[in-house]
Amino acid sequence: MLAAFINEKVAPDAAYHAAKFLDYQKARRNDEIFFARNLALKNKNHVWMVQRLDTRDCSMYNVELIEQRPDSSDAVKYRAGKALWLDGRWWFTDVTVQSYKENGDLSGPPELVLQKEMRDLRETPQTFLMEIKDPQYLSASEMRHYLQSKRDLSSSTRSRLLVDMHSRLAAPFACLIVTLIGVPIGAHTGRRGAFAGIMIAMSLFFGFYILQLVAQALGKQELIPAFLGGWLPVIIFGAASPLFIHRMR
Repeated sequence: MLAAFINEKVAPDAAYHAAKFLDYQKARRNDEIFFARNLALKNKNHVWMVQRLDTRDCSMYNVELIEQRPDSSDAVKYRAGKALWLDGRWWFTDVTVQSYKENGDLSGPPELVLQKEMRDLRETPQTFLMEIKDPQYLSASEMRHYLQSKRDLSSSTRSRLLVDMHSRLAAPFACLIVTLIGVPIGAHTGRRGAFAGIMIAMSLFFGFYILQLVAQALGKQELIPAFLGGWLPVIIFGAASPLFIHRMR
């Protein structure tokens, strides 16, 4: 469970921020490396256009948000100089609010607000980070959401991402299977010396690793289903683990 939690909640963000830090050092500590520009996002009935987004705290600058009706007509348009994520919600500052009638005409003059709490928005900072992150830095759940939202991906790209997603899901089970196989081998070879156990364990480890690489490559080339591309080593070694445990007895 701990491995699953780290692999899903900690490792992707840690890898992303580490890569950003390296880019920051290579760019001679230029803060501009942390900013994403001209970000457009459509999420159900919300259309976002963000001129600049700071990936460190997800503050956004020159933001336009359009709330649409079910028929895709504009209902309300917000223009904000800045958007901050505070206390689990977005806060817009220097806001212009313009409402529209169902026929597209303006519904009165725009309203000027110094600060507005946007408590009904479903989008979170992670929603925007998923748009700018390389998929390798996404967790399995984020990758699934990314694939569901990106319907225009090519077949090869979708297969590659699906294999990566299933590989992330399978990783914690790989740790369990290594333990299930390693304990019987250690107990069985203990009488013959540690060297034999080490050699067998190393051989099985490299066999698992090679099978993992081969399965992922076949899955990404669409020669086998993406599910097997991520889970095949776990399935094979998992099926073999009862045999090792039985031999220990």
